[in-house]
Amino acid sequence: MLKNCIPFELPGFRISSVENTDDRLIISAEAKSCRARCPDCQVLSSAIHSHYLRSPRDLPVSGKRVRLVLGVRRFRCRNAACSRTIFCERLPRVVAVSAQQSVRLAITLEQLSLALGGQAGARQSVWLGIPTSSSTLLRRLRRCGLPALPTPRVLGVDDFALRRGRVYGTLLVDGETHRPVDLVQERTAESLRAWLQAHPGVEVITRDRSTEYARGASEGAPTARQVADRWHLLVNLREALERVLERLRTAIQARLLATPTQAIGASMTIYDREHRRGTQDQTEQQASRARRYALYAQVKALQAQGRALLQIAREWTLSRQTVRKYMASELFPDYPRSQRQKSRLDPYVAYLQERWDAGCHNTQQHWRELQAPGFTGSSRSVWQWTALRRTPRLTQRGRPPA
Repeated sequence: MLKNCIPFELPGFRISSVENTDDRLIISAEAKSCRARCPDCQVLSSAIHSHYLRSPRDLPVSGKRVRLVLGVRRFRCRNAACSRTIFCERLPRVVAVSAQQSVRLAITLEQLSLALGGQAGARQSVWLGIPTSSSTLLRRLRRCGLPALPTPRVLGVDDFALRRGRVYGTLLVDGETHRPVDLVQERTAESLRAWLQAHPGVEVITRDRSTEYARGASEGAPTARQVADRWHLLVNLREALERVLERLRTAIQARLLATPTQAIGASMTIYDREHRRGTQDQTEQQASRARRYALYAQVKALQAQGRALLQIAREWTLSRQTVRKYMASELFPDYPRSQRQKSRLDPYVAYLQERWDAGCHNTQQHWRELQAPGFTGSSRSVWQWTALRRTPRLTQRGRPPA
């Protein structure tokens, strides 16, 4: 009769009592079987050593929390060759070994963590009547085994940075479904070869022009066809175009900077330019440019001494691409400036420059004079224009600030 009081069964147990309180349902049950199998030697035993209770949580019923009180037993192992003398009976269909939750509750929480994750899953668990923490859900999520993926017919191979410039790994992608297949902690030929040998069946391998990947693919899947994908072809084209333009930088700049005013500005180095007062970002940009210019000057000096590219890269901890770019450029390869947003002040810049060269450095006077021809902006934009043309104030010792 008690069996019909609850809408589910406990496989292998006989329900002895059901206690219904305001917020909880306590179900007591006892094991039916009189024998149990030793987990080590798998020999059946009916010699009962002792009894004890287990109280795992179960799924809620009609909004009430459910607590199971299971009367289970310890048995003596009658196998003289077995190292285990006493063992507890296993309940794989109801509760796992040493678990505090029933199997169906554990499966529910696992699916909740897979669907919603930590914080969202914890909030939803309160509404479902099985409150748990986000940390518990994340632990369950990490314990979930990844599904076994079939070996792809078309395999995409590319590197990715675990720590940019220092630690790299290999990303393997299914070229047909465009889904990740695996991550390898190295980008060496040996690691790719080992993965391909452990996953036979790859017919096409798309990769970049890395010699390591080429050797690993040839040794791990000698029958697979190796091709270059469109993305790497475009990247290689861009890199080749950049190298050509770097070699022609001097001629291009000479052609573009044909006017006398521009030529004077182009011949200036960072040390010849006026240190102007600006924002913190401008100051950081100037400091970054100064460091890059110092490296460029050092590379050009070592190049003049006949030092090799690899020697310079190792000594100054620079990438070979950077050293190659500096060695091929006769002028400092500065970053291209982004296009500035148009300002209301642009039509009046020529007039301002003329007044500035004439000796008028008063911002408010400039602003009042611009209002007559139709300038509608604030005085702040005029102040920003004049601030970049003022020399920095002297410190108390009479020296410009560092």
